[in-house]
Amino acid sequence: MLRARTSPSRLVFALDGVWDFQIDSSNDGVANRWFAGPLSAPRPMPVPASYNDITTDKAVHDHVGYAWYQRTDFQTTPGIMRVVGNKKGMFTRDRLPKSAAYDVRDRWLRLKDEQGN
Repeated sequence: MLRARTSPSRLVFALDGVWDFQIDSSNDGVANRWFAGPLSAPRPMPVPASYNDITTDKAVHDHVGYAWYQRTDFQTTPGIMRVVGNKKGMFTRDRLPKSAAYDVRDRWLRLKDEQGN
């Protein structure tokens, strides 16, 4: 099986583990800038897993729509993936990478609407 390998131009990080998780039942997370700080009412959620099958909360089990995950890693060595200007080595997934992911999502949704799918 092919796997990514660390090299001078590529850092590989395992993303599995327990993440902060929150469903976005009203679809207002982007408008309310949930990506800019900690989630307001997170619950722990293992990754990878299907959140619908993990919890006994009916609202989460039956949720279809957007959901938010956040995690903070503490990186001990500097690397190309560090957040700009962060001198302590804290690598957060709720800042630059998140906003790029939402830009891609928004472009995809616009393209989908333009094509009438």
